[in-house]
Amino acid sequence: MPTKAELEEELKELRKLLAEKAAPPEENEPSDGDGSGDTLLGKLSIEDEVTSLLNDLDDFPHKSALLFALGVFALGFMAGRGK
Repeated sequence: MPTKAELEEELKELRKLLAEKAAPPEENEPSDGDGSGDTLLGKLSIEDEVTSLLNDLDDFPHKSALLFALGVFALGFMAGRGK
């Protein structure tokens, strides 16, 4: 079991990483050139949303097994009826 000091040190590191991700991009960093004004925070937000969606899709068969089985059956039925 980790000690309180180890947990506090890890918390410090995580806060530092979070602050680095939330910081606006540097002036001298190359931009993507589309002029849309996307910030690093906006890009991370989209990346987080995609990751969340993929995690939800991964958990779906476990959380809603009956609905998942019915969906698989319906897809199989439609594929079998198609020509």
